[in-house]
Amino acid sequence: MRHRIFNLLSLILLSLSLAGFRSGCLSNTDYSYAVISGFVYDSNDVNVSPIRGAKVTAFPLNTEVYTDSSGYFKFYIPNEATYTLKFSRNGHFPVTKKIAIKIPDSLSIRVILLPTYVITFNNIHVEHFYNINSLSSVNLREGYAAFEQNIQKDISFRDSVFLSADLVSIPGYETTFSPEFPHSYTKSQFDTLSIYDVGNRPIDPFTDFPYKSTEVFTVPLSKHPVYAFYLKGRYNGTDPRIYGLLRIDSVYFDGNYFQHAIISVKINTKENNWFNPNPE
Repeated sequence: MRHRIFNLLSLILLSLSLAGFRSGCLSNTDYSYAVISGFVYDSNDVNVSPIRGAKVTAFPLNTEVYTDSSGYFKFYIPNEATYTLKFSRNGHFPVTKKIAIKIPDSLSIRVILLPTYVITFNNIHVEHFYNINSLSSVNLREGYAAFEQNIQKDISFRDSVFLSADLVSIPGYETTFSPEFPHSYTKSQFDTLSIYDVGNRPIDPFTDFPYKSTEVFTVPLSKHPVYAFYLKGRYNGTDPRIYGLLRIDSVYFDGNYFQHAIISVKINTKENNWFNPNPE
């Protein structure tokens, strides 16, 4: 009788073990596999929240999993190699990460998916205004330098005096600016700057953007000024207002003594005070 009970228990344990193996539930003491796991978050507001149902695909495994209610995912990795993980979900920009891992290491990562209504534009290159054919304007909605004669423009780079300049709202779409932010920001600091600090309240488009130009800055820059802006001329009364952040990255003279500026821009097209630019 004891022998039969022992055999029955052995069969039950073996069945549970096989079921666990088929489902990918490996023991922490299994040194034949590595583990890549982590959490996926949504950066749609100041309170970053986990994303449920984000698809995570691992190449070259060609295996995909979906995050649970806490944003958690896990892969068991059978071979030492560099793997590419692609994170995607409707309404967000996809993110790709390359991860090198060795057996039996375990690696945990944190991924933030950027909503498609938060858009970043880097290295927008403009020259100072000299005539209607100069590439001196910027379309802040779509993030490109425009010719002065282009009506699809929001600001223009103007030479205030020979060694200074500013960005101004000109005929096209009206843009209004905040006061200059109190600190100079490096590019990496700007890339993690998420809000226009107006205190514990929503942005007021009428009082928080009182200026039609930035302050005058020197050429070359003595600091890297940052402003918030409101695309006032693009508001049609029904769609959400568009707010943004702007950093002046560099200003310099070329060989012909023309001034050039490079700027970085982030916009939120849903009228939110949230500009998280870093999906990873």
